[in-house]
Amino acid sequence: MKGNKVTNRVTRGVLASLCASAIGVAALVSPAVAGARQVDPSNGGYIEICKTFAAGPAGTPSYAGTFSYVVDGNKANPYTLTASQGGAQVCTDPIWVSGTSATVQEVGQPWFSVAAVSASPGDPGTVTAGMTNGALDGSATFSVNDVSSGNTTEETIVDYTNDPVTGTVEVCKAANADSAALTGTYTFTIASANTGMTYSTTGSANISATGEGTGCSAPITVPAGTIETTEQGTIYVTGITASVNGSSALVGEPDLTPTDAAYGTAYETVAASNTTDATANETVVTYTDALSTVKLCKAWSGENAPTGMFPFTASSSASSLAGPTAVSASASIAVDNCAVLGYVRAGTQVNVKEGITPGTKVEGIGVSSNLAAPVVPGTESLPNGTVGVIAGAGVTIITYTDEAADPGQLKICVNPTSTISSPTATFTVTPTAGESTAPAGSHPLSVTLSSTSEECVLDPYAYAYDSSVSIVGSGLVAPDVFTATPSASPATVDVWEGSTLTPTNQPSLSGSTASSTNLAMSEGILNIVTFSVDPPAPVTGPTQTATPSAAAVAAAAGDSSGSSAVTSTNVASSKLVKLEKQLRSTKAQIKALRKALASKHLSKAHRKADHKRLATLLRLEHKILRELK
Repeated sequence: MKGNKVTNRVTRGVLASLCASAIGVAALVSPAVAGARQVDPSNGGYIEICKTFAAGPAGTPSYAGTFSYVVDGNKANPYTLTASQGGAQVCTDPIWVSGTSATVQEVGQPWFSVAAVSASPGDPGTVTAGMTNGALDGSATFSVNDVSSGNTTEETIVDYTNDPVTGTVEVCKAANADSAALTGTYTFTIASANTGMTYSTTGSANISATGEGTGCSAPITVPAGTIETTEQGTIYVTGITASVNGSSALVGEPDLTPTDAAYGTAYETVAASNTTDATANETVVTYTDALSTVKLCKAWSGENAPTGMFPFTASSSASSLAGPTAVSASASIAVDNCAVLGYVRAGTQVNVKEGITPGTKVEGIGVSSNLAAPVVPGTESLPNGTVGVIAGAGVTIITYTDEAADPGQLKICVNPTSTISSPTATFTVTPTAGESTAPAGSHPLSVTLSSTSEECVLDPYAYAYDSSVSIVGSGLVAPDVFTATPSASPATVDVWEGSTLTPTNQPSLSGSTASSTNLAMSEGILNIVTFSVDPPAPVTGPTQTATPSAAAVAAAAGDSSGSSAVTSTNVASSKLVKLEKQLRSTKAQIKALRKALASKHLSKAHRKADHKRLATLLRLEHKILRELK
């Protein structure tokens, strides 16, 4: 390094003399290599190129760069030095030049300027620095010590001092002609595209909802030259422009695309800042985006459209395309009406869910958009009333079409009770007003308890699909109590999609205790709720096991015929009980199906399915009766 130049120069001088002789011999033997520097040991010396990269004034962005140098016009083999602003001086290794003078040209780049050039000590050590338009242009001509004359103790050091050159850029946002006013914060990446250096920073344009839908970042200082700007989090930019002092600043070099709206990128020129007016040479980059209006509409299929309101909720997904405007909305919409859910950046995913309106179900979900496939795969579910939609530029319309759903029926059952103290269990059934054929208020249902079989009662009334029915048990005689948590079949609210009964993600029961629950009614089928009744478990002390006598053990080992007979009798009795229980259950299902088939509300498809199920149950009943005989 330069701090040890005296010692280095003596050593390098001796080495140079030895190397020069060796190279001279080699030159006589080997042919010249095309493009390589030729060393003439009879006339020439050594130089070093050193670089100091100044830190620049306060506010200057910090970056490093690679500087290139051409010696004596040999552009095919330039020398390079990498230096950081305010960092230590860096130098090349010794470079052989022919003759008693040399010329070095620093290859210019827009991100730095030449502040000074000097040579030392040399013989006599003078340097002539090139000037262009009154400024140093990076060229330098200077004398070189001739090592062939025996003066091998000195090499010429050429010192370059450079200053960083910066400019300013502002990034602005504007709304497309068919877009609502932009709101929120838009973030951009700004990276240098200059040769020989790397630099990147971020900036943001804040846009007020009360403004005119436009906004700009504060001036951002960057290295002068070529930059690449990228709008983060969108692929729906509709246009990008850039200007400096009223003229276009977009760059269209052979290997660069000036703008790419699909990826939100553009290349622009940044001029050196004006020393008297920092904004005079400022580059202004304007991104135009389209903000989508998301509208939700309600339609009805069939006659007798409901007059009430249908509830909806909407939200935007957290993703790289979510944009600056988050959607969190709820709406209540009547049939043949629409509501605006919000204004979002095009490309935002908006998720919509229709809430519960008893007696109705979603028949279809349609989307009107300028996108070819706006529905996010895997998000549309008619049974659950959900869909995810990518908002396109302009207006995106999501339309939910509903239809009437078939009512369901209720059956309440009680599991076998081990010890019966109560002849019956009473259940109070309370539907939501106006959502069943039951009389206003509550009505009781009684289930006869049995120690051998599950007993049930069929509610004679019909209940609207997805309506809520409260069931509360009572009327037990001590010590009988309701135990465990009631269960439901089906376990989830089921709905017919054409001829297919499809489960939703909504549980059938909610708010359950051992003696009560709330049932959400499935469509067009029997909804079975099963309770358990038993006396509480007795409190017992520690178990004590008596040790049998030797005579008892011998007697038990010698005669096992009696126990075998008992076991055989128990097995037969158990099978009979199971068959009787299965017969009662089958008869109850046959009775319920016949009653359901008598209803005028069944669709043709449901009636066909129920007839098929009834035939299966009748065959099963016949089989059980045969086995019982």
